[in-house]
Amino acid sequence: MSDPVALFADPETSEEEIYRATWEALQAHGLTDLSIQRIADQTDLGKSTIYHHFEGKDDLLTSFVSEFMREHVDALVLQLPEDDMLTLFDRSLDLFILGEGPDGTTLDSLVGDKINDVYLQLRAHAATDPAYQSAIAEADAVGRERMVAMIESGQAEGLIRDTVDPERAAATIYAFVETALLVQSTSDDTDWLRHVRASADDYMADIVADGVSWPPDDQ
Repeated sequence: MSDPVALFADPETSEEEIYRATWEALQAHGLTDLSIQRIADQTDLGKSTIYHHFEGKDDLLTSFVSEFMREHVDALVLQLPEDDMLTLFDRSLDLFILGEGPDGTTLDSLVGDKINDVYLQLRAHAATDPAYQSAIAEADAVGRERMVAMIESGQAEGLIRDTVDPERAAATIYAFVETALLVQSTSDDTDWLRHVRASADDYMADIVADGVSWPPDDQ
């Protein structure tokens, strides 16, 4: 099995290098103990360079959140097999809602066990910080945009009904996924998520085009 996806793996600018260092520092220290010095310790760039780009830790992190989401989603999609859109959707729902695919591949094996922990810390902090709420809103928009693109691709291929509103469908599926990820990260009782997965199947069966099977025939 391939190694987990590496976020911010090949930074091309000092700003991207700062995001990479932030990701490394968050994995090592968590959000509570994060500091500009600890971010600087993860890179050859000095603190002065970080302060040139960002006013401080909060300014950096609110910018980091949406970039983190883009890296997370795009890197994960690249790890999934290149199949037709419906098979990709089916496997993605297994991974995101149940945490594991039918072949035994786990979400942690693809993205590592730190990504959801870091994302959850950032989302939890947003409960009391309006600046983070705006950043999380941007991150959520990134996730929904990726789903809109998948649904529109399915419509172009004749797999999803033309009458389906891509934005509404993306919002519904995103809600399934985010709920499941929250439960997986914060509870030791996840068996009931199989019912959420079944409800996602019911929803998908309603939006696929006439004559198209859901779940996909080869699953």
